[in-house]
Amino acid sequence: MKLKYLILSILAGAALMGCEKEFEISSLADFKAEPSYLGIAVNGGTVSSKVEADASWSFESVPDWLTVNPTSGGAGSATIQFSAGPNESPSARKAELKVKVGNDYQIFTVVQTGAGEAPISTIAEVSAGDDGKVYRIRGTVTSVANTSYGNFYVADDTGEIYIYGVKNNSGQYPKDAEGGWGSFGIEVGDVVTLEGPRTLYNSTLELVDAAVIKVEKSLIKTNVSEVALPKEAGEFTIKVESSLNPLAIYPDVDWIVLKEISGANVIFSYTANDAIIKRTGNIIIKGEGALKSIPVTQDPREIDPARDILTKTIADVLASPEDAMLYRIKGVITSIANGTYGNIYIADGTGEVYVYGLTATKQEKNDKSFSNLGLKVGDVVTLIGNHTSYNGTPQIGGAFYESHIPVADATVADFLAAPASTEQYFRLTGKVSNIRLDNKTGEISPYGNFDLTDETGTVYVYGLTRGPIYKIDENKYKSFANNKVFLEMGIKEGATITIEGFRGEYKGDPQAIESFLITIVDEGTPTPDPDQPVIDESGTITFTVDCLPTKYPTEEATVVADKAEFLILNVANYGNGIQMKKEGSYIVNKTALENIKSVELVWEKNFYPENLKLFAGTAVHPKETAIEAKTNSETMSASFDLSSGTYSFITISNPSTYASYLKSIKITYGK
Repeated sequence: MKLKYLILSILAGAALMGCEKEFEISSLADFKAEPSYLGIAVNGGTVSSKVEADASWSFESVPDWLTVNPTSGGAGSATIQFSAGPNESPSARKAELKVKVGNDYQIFTVVQTGAGEAPISTIAEVSAGDDGKVYRIRGTVTSVANTSYGNFYVADDTGEIYIYGVKNNSGQYPKDAEGGWGSFGIEVGDVVTLEGPRTLYNSTLELVDAAVIKVEKSLIKTNVSEVALPKEAGEFTIKVESSLNPLAIYPDVDWIVLKEISGANVIFSYTANDAIIKRTGNIIIKGEGALKSIPVTQDPREIDPARDILTKTIADVLASPEDAMLYRIKGVITSIANGTYGNIYIADGTGEVYVYGLTATKQEKNDKSFSNLGLKVGDVVTLIGNHTSYNGTPQIGGAFYESHIPVADATVADFLAAPASTEQYFRLTGKVSNIRLDNKTGEISPYGNFDLTDETGTVYVYGLTRGPIYKIDENKYKSFANNKVFLEMGIKEGATITIEGFRGEYKGDPQAIESFLITIVDEGTPTPDPDQPVIDESGTITFTVDCLPTKYPTEEATVVADKAEFLILNVANYGNGIQMKKEGSYIVNKTALENIKSVELVWEKNFYPENLKLFAGTAVHPKETAIEAKTNSETMSASFDLSSGTYSFITISNPSTYASYLKSIKITYGK
């Protein structure tokens, strides 16, 4: 494939001026460079190209005026820098560098502008141009964004461009130059001639590290370069001096009004700012061939929490418009990307979001106060900020701190010894067991109730969510709201997980409450209880009405059929066989039966086999593997073949809206 590069007529040498010249450069399949045509301004500088290579490569020769680093490399990604000092010759200089890649060659073209007069490009022409090309522009400075590196905006009749850094003849930024920004002599309203390589950054047109060719001082003089106003309504005056006549003077926002002109004094009135963000505008002063823009800012009013802040979940905030509205969100800190500015990720039960800077109090500019808050990963923080985005990715901007609940790492023993409190989270890691079933459906409860065990003890976890989530009422966080997503987390018996929760208790028994998942450390396999009764010889267990109570037990109960123990809920003998109550009854073998081969259910009456479910597994209360039934209406029976797996436990549940009536349950097991 051929790539065509067009050298625009921006170069000062006669050999490179005149008609446009087109080059064809080979693009090798095993060496890709972006870009391979690069421009350096007359005052010198460094430009770079990113390469992807599938083979070793090396530059054959480099002229003395140019430095290349590195000059060789291997397979993989690399960034090559091309540097040159000032070009004092009136002519441009150019290097076509050969890079040997295997038996082939790639060409890099580097051009540096000469010191002679170069043609001026309009900003519109720069906008239509190519990244990496050097352009010379002339325009009026409309505003200054940064005086350390020299970042400012320049406009001409065709558009506006951002100057991302300027350097003097010694290659220094203002911060490094003697006299600093003042030594460059650039002010708002001045007409400047600049030269530098073009780039497009997030849709912003820029010249990067531009050389200052010429500064033409503004023909319009004012006594101020900017105006800062309080939130209350009032007036301000700007003194304007100019040899130009006439002058056009006007504000570019409707909250500022030109009230009167008295000699050189121009008086403006302005309204009160009822917004919670600082508002900005400009006073424009125009004359023939001259333009000056004076930025005006006005302080915001104080924040009224009841009026200005909405309490939301992360998902709701991200679904809201990007505007100045303030949102209160509460979530666990999942990572800290920058501890100086407070760039953090937080998550709640609805999602995760990046917080681009968190300060101790509301600030116009990040004051680096994050470290004073003492926040760490795992703490649950409440903050206030705006919904913004960067490169299409949602984030929270302008955030400031409201409160937090700290977390402490603990063993189960430490947790059990702590007092009940909702002012301290504990981070626990342990193995999951005894996942509770829903009393109505007989299936695993979506709330996530289970035991968590480490080497120091066991604690009951009363509910588990993906993250902290709360009911919101009257624009405030109220009680913790379990959103029943435990089944979606994929946590099984025997898994090792890390959670956070409060130390709570119920009827004097300690438990972890308002808990949420941090991570699944190991999906694990269920660990048999050493006290678990096991029947390992071959045989058959027959479960009948003889082992049942005469009314439904309201809590899980243990019964014995043959020589095996079973757990039952809402199962009884009312004279119609093994009666399994609708919507949540179950029968589970508590005694492990090694290598269950088959299960046969025989109905007493009302043969509806689809109403019952059978699950098999390797721990008590299995719910992960459903077994299909083969039914026989003549014998009113259903048989389940378990020979394809290695199972020691079964669950028979009735989630249907009808009671089921069985005559017997026959379990065949053994080698």
